[in-house]
Amino acid sequence: MQQSLLNQMETPDSAEDNPDLSKVIERNIRTIIHLRIKNEEDSELADLEMETKPEDVLAEIERLQQRIK
Repeated sequence: MQQSLLNQMETPDSAEDNPDLSKVIERNIRTIIHLRIKNEEDSELADLEMETKPEDVLAEIERLQQRIK
């Protein structure tokens, strides 16, 4: 319902009403996208760090060395 109200309020030349506001909105959208990507990358890194325990890595190295011998 809100979307239809917004659509009714929009005019084709709304960017010309306040070009500075358009620039601010565009900058904010780009910032939000950047932050979402950064948070996603940080989340993936945290998942990898949680899944990889040093003792498991050492155990795997020892296991592989035993196979070579």
